[in-house]
Amino acid sequence: MDDADRQVLRRCRVQLVSELQVANLWDALLTCELFQPDMIEDIQRAGSGSRRDQARQLVTDLETRGSRALPLFISCLEDTGQHSLASLLRTSSQTARRDPEAIRHLHLKPVAVRPEELRAVKQDPSKPAPGRLPPAVLGPEKLYPQVLRPGVPRPVDIGAGGFKKKDQGFEVVSASREDRVPGGNPEPDARPFQEPPGGYDQPDAVSSLPTPSDIFVSYSTFPGFVSWRDTKSGSWYIETLDDVLEQWAPSDDLQSLLLRVANAVSEKGTYKQIPGCFNFLRKKLFFKTS
Repeated sequence: MDDADRQVLRRCRVQLVSELQVANLWDALLTCELFQPDMIEDIQRAGSGSRRDQARQLVTDLETRGSRALPLFISCLEDTGQHSLASLLRTSSQTARRDPEAIRHLHLKPVAVRPEELRAVKQDPSKPAPGRLPPAVLGPEKLYPQVLRPGVPRPVDIGAGGFKKKDQGFEVVSASREDRVPGGNPEPDARPFQEPPGGYDQPDAVSSLPTPSDIFVSYSTFPGFVSWRDTKSGSWYIETLDDVLEQWAPSDDLQSLLLRVANAVSEKGTYKQIPGCFNFLRKKLFFKTS
């Protein structure tokens, strides 16, 4: 299998594992000689033998079945009535071959925008609700559609004016190695930072962090839009998140995992949905999986 087809399978892997009906495929895969009977038996015994484990192993093994593997697999999907998955793979393959630039790195250039060129959407960003982020997304009107093209990351400004509260942070007190109790919690203590009485002079430097640091908020959909669910398998977001964590948690950080989730969810359904997040983390967050 060439690299372009391999990348198509990997981009569609989460949806294939989630929706592929493998029981209907075995005869078709044997008929087109994409797999031998002993290979099919190995796939059926993969993992716990569940549909998901079989689908996951099938997608993995497809990468080893030669240059015609992807078109033959798409044909098998159509023969067994799995037209949505066949269409997904065919469209992804045609897009990658028609536009090789689609998979290149994008080098975005910053654009200076004067305040008067910003337009507010739906609400006045100068009047945000107390204690909340402004709901309006601002963007330069003259940049659309020449710069803000579909499929290209959109530079936006989130209104940050109108607030008066000042964050004094909290003091971080790190214990020395000699003072730590063996087997104790290695995390440093933290307590709210208070202004010293009588002014701002302090004899020694104090390490502090912003109060809302190390917070990560994930949304199943863009605020104001419907979060969809399947009547049998449940929420698109939760189901996809579960698949992505199972496959990629050992190697990817949290934000990279959620990028995979957003990409997979965005390809689902007639009506569309795109998850997102607010990231106030100071470091990459990895899950300990072993």
